[in-house]
Amino acid sequence: MNSPLVSVITAFLNEEQFLPEAIESVLAQDYPQWELVLVDDGSTDRSTALAQQYAADYPG
Repeated sequence: MNSPLVSVITAFLNEEQFLPEAIESVLAQDYPQWELVLVDDGSTDRSTALAQQYAADYPG
């Protein structure tokens, strides 16, 4: 039986300090079927660049 898809949606605004830890915690899960959706609400720090780098490193 296939596991259902679990979606993790993370909205962020200027969370450069905490975003990597949040993303890494999702990546560390052993559940086989998941997706991570990152939603930037107009960050002016490096949050957007960090999210883009993770997206490039872990393509869907």
